[in-house]
Amino acid sequence: MILDSISNPIKNSIENSIITEFNPLMLSGCILWIHALRSPKTFNGSDITQINDLSGHFNHLAQPISVDQPLYVKNVVNGLPVMRFDGVSDFFNFTSNITDSSVTISIVYQSTNTTIGGSLVANSSDVSFYLQKGGAGEYQCVDFVSAGAFDTGAGVFRVATNVINTPSSMDVYFDGSLVNSGNPNLTMDMGLIGKRPVNIHFTGDIPEIIIYNRPLTAPERIKLDTYLITEYGI
Repeated sequence: MILDSISNPIKNSIENSIITEFNPLMLSGCILWIHALRSPKTFNGSDITQINDLSGHFNHLAQPISVDQPLYVKNVVNGLPVMRFDGVSDFFNFTSNITDSSVTISIVYQSTNTTIGGSLVANSSDVSFYLQKGGAGEYQCVDFVSAGAFDTGAGVFRVATNVINTPSSMDVYFDGSLVNSGNPNLTMDMGLIGKRPVNIHFTGDIPEIIIYNRPLTAPERIKLDTYLITEYGI
């Protein structure tokens, strides 16, 4: 891991403290934790039919249709596996939608498409966390707030953490650094991973997704981002 590329709070916590074993359940309110390695899975060959939630809330991700099933690929990032989405039809449905309006969503991903956007997390009303111009373009939270036209890095793994306190604020962090803030204006109803309802699909890899039913505090968010940055050598 290159510490110089990490924001000061994250960098300082890595350099100046002993990192003990951390997992997302150590912070209260975790309602979804999908980990490509640790989560129990069922397969159709190398494709994933279901990957189970580790939070204890049974918010599993499932895809019964074989042509729409993401691929399980080993040893992709820091020796860890990923869920690979083909950008054509692959996506997961939540077992039951997450409807909390104030949440923290953290997702580790790399986009491998620089020409068209794709949705990471979405709902039936097309509210989504979305790569507007593909991996090297603008990261947006559609109908919430744009994170600005900065390079999200095609072919590079990133940690995107969104702290949403409806209706007052939403903060978007990349690899521990704040990139933008705004005011959310819709209630969340998350039910899709890897596509928007208008069938714009994500192309790339996702090794981990974590959702809390509350906005994390700044120290908690730093702990979470530090864990993910360390886990994937970002």
